[in-house]
Amino acid sequence: MAEKRRVYRIIIDAAIFIAMEIAALNMLQHNGITQHFFLSRQKHFVMSGIWGIGNSVSEYFLYNG
Repeated sequence: MAEKRRVYRIIIDAAIFIAMEIAALNMLQHNGITQHFFLSRQKHFVMSGIWGIGNSVSEYFLYNG
């Protein structure tokens, strides 16, 4: 029973941490132009990485299928 309670506590703590991180990023983005520029650049970097992975997978199946 104590182990189950410990697992629930870890999940709740992680959910609270993630929610607070999202709120902090949201406040940072709406704070000023420099922060908005930095976050936009990071978002584009992540999106291009995801797009590149998807493109590589589709090319793999296109040429090896």
